[in-house]
Amino acid sequence: MDHCHELIKWRVEGVGVNNYNARKASRDEVLERRAAMRKLLIGTQFNNSSNEQLDCMRIEYTPYGYIVEDSNGNETVIRYKRTLDDAATSTRACNSTTHQ
Repeated sequence: MDHCHELIKWRVEGVGVNNYNARKASRDEVLERRAAMRKLLIGTQFNNSSNEQLDCMRIEYTPYGYIVEDSNGNETVIRYKRTLDDAATSTRACNSTTHQ
C-alpha cells in the first residue's frame, strides 16, 4: 500500500474528540496527508474542509469509490471521479522519494 493511502485511512491522534482509528503523525505526515486529502476531495461536499476537519476525517478505499468518515463517525460514499494517484501527479503529496 502506498504511503498516502496509509496516511489518509487514519485520523490524526490528539485532534478532536474521536480518536477511533487514529494514529500519531509527524508534522510532515500531517501536511502531506492534508494535501492528499484536499486533492482527493475536490468537487465533493468536503471540498472546503478546514485543517482540523481534515485531521478528524479518514478515507477508506472501496472498489467503486471511497468512504469519507467524519469526526462524528458518519460515513459518506463517494464514487470515483478522481483518484489519489491522479491527485498526486499535480502535487508533491505522496512523493515516494521522501518516504522509503
